[in-house]
Amino acid sequence: LQHHTSGRLLKQETLRMRLFLNIILILLAIVACYLEDIYIYFWPPQPEKAVYLTIRSRRSFSFNQQEALEDNRQKALSLYVPVYRYVPPEIEASQAKFEDFSRAVTTFQDKKKNGVEGLRVQLEKDFGVELSPTDIVSIVKYRDFRNLLEGILTIEESILQNKILGDSRHLAGKSTIEIQSPNTDGTVTHSVDDLITIEKARYLVEEKVRQLFWQVDQRVLDPVLRICLTTLQPNLQYDQKINQRRLEKINREFPSGIVAYKPGDVLVPFRKILNEKDILLLTAYQAQLIAGIYHDLPWVVFTILFMVVFYNLFLAKILTNGKRSQPPVSYT
Repeated sequence: LQHHTSGRLLKQETLRMRLFLNIILILLAIVACYLEDIYIYFWPPQPEKAVYLTIRSRRSFSFNQQEALEDNRQKALSLYVPVYRYVPPEIEASQAKFEDFSRAVTTFQDKKKNGVEGLRVQLEKDFGVELSPTDIVSIVKYRDFRNLLEGILTIEESILQNKILGDSRHLAGKSTIEIQSPNTDGTVTHSVDDLITIEKARYLVEEKVRQLFWQVDQRVLDPVLRICLTTLQPNLQYDQKINQRRLEKINREFPSGIVAYKPGDVLVPFRKILNEKDILLLTAYQAQLIAGIYHDLPWVVFTILFMVVFYNLFLAKILTNGKRSQPPVSYT
């Protein structure tokens, strides 16, 4: 009876030990399969922090950089400040064209020519303004022509003190720009509110001219003003080279392609200091893993159960090496 009781207790102890070992084996197998996920769950990746585990892709994974980085790219583009060059020669060119107009008319007046067709053709060619013979006659017969031009030139020069843009397309969503002066490497930041477009500049010139010379015959003032407005040119130019370089830098930091990873490819190496792109990569990877967990789970469960069954058969058939011998009988 004592022998039977001891055998039963030994058998129960063996079963308990085997159950304990099976549980340990299952837990180790699960940890081995999901080590990276467990690590990321308990120690979520953070910017500027090192990761103390090599994280590899367990399955084929495509990282859509455009989708993951779009918010960051748009934020970087919104913070990007365009660069313009201040171009004093444009101011000089505006004044030179104005003087060309004055010289052409005064020369015609001084020579007292009768035909106006040559002057009309010349002005249309130089300034791109369509004029009629009546317009030319009104201009050349106006006695205070020089005083009129001097007044308009003074108004233009005052308007040219502003920062004038030829094209405002690059200012969408911007509150500031950087202006680079000639012969310098530095830039000065200016508010967009301090800038005016060439259309606004011409409007201001026309408004002030009409206010100042309201008494001038409109048949004279209108064609003269149309020609003078064409001489006004922007003094800020969009720096294509510098801005292109800055935009390319943003595109390199936030690429828009799709990166394919094969099973076993390293996503984040051991002890790498994480940046924002790494975190977005891991987040996208985890999201794709969660989406495909029902596809992988049956194979993981099957593999673990196979290992447990094999382990038990190994213990039962190989380590025991047959039946246990009966304990000796004592006759004392």
